[in-house]
Amino acid sequence: MNWIILIIAGLCECGFTFCLGKANLATGRAAIAWHAVFVLLYALSMVFLAKATKSPQVSGGCFLFLP
Repeated sequence: MNWIILIIAGLCECGFTFCLGKANLATGRAAIAWHAVFVLLYALSMVFLAKATKSPQVSGGCFLFLP
């Protein structure tokens, strides 16, 4: 289950980097909306990552696979 949560956290990270790129290109209300989604996905990513790494197996796996 923790590996699934870790994958969801990774997808949130992909989402917030995409939103940040779109926010830099947008203007007006669209930029505000992209920044709001960025903040939401960033927060979700950190919450899911903190929850997933409470397991020793996932923590060790993250340490080995992340540079």
